[in-house]
Amino acid sequence: MIGVATPSGCGIPSGKKPVFQRVRNGGAAAIAATLYRYGPSREDARWTWITPGSLFTALGWLLLTSLFGFYIGRVTDYGAIYGSLGALMALLIFTYAAANVVVFGAEFAVEWARACDTRSSAPA
Repeated sequence: MIGVATPSGCGIPSGKKPVFQRVRNGGAAAIAATLYRYGPSREDARWTWITPGSLFTALGWLLLTSLFGFYIGRVTDYGAIYGSLGALMALLIFTYAAANVVVFGAEFAVEWARACDTRSSAPA
């Protein structure tokens, strides 16, 4: 899964971790760019408009994943609060936060496109 923080003993050799991180980050940006390009029903979308929003979403998703993993691991104990449904509650909260990151990135992409349109159509 893209965006999942890997524990230190997950089988990735220490020399390969920077390569894995670059592939993970690039994969997250490519998925967001594809989603923002082909998701909306519009024909005039250009990749140059969508790239800043997808990069913003990818970085936000990776930051959310890291911070949420830290929060679940060290700050709270959902098992004590919700019992056997603790993992489900953590999943629901993460899904809600991740959806907000994706929607905020889409809004960022739309505003970036709107700013590019106003700059290109402004009278000289």
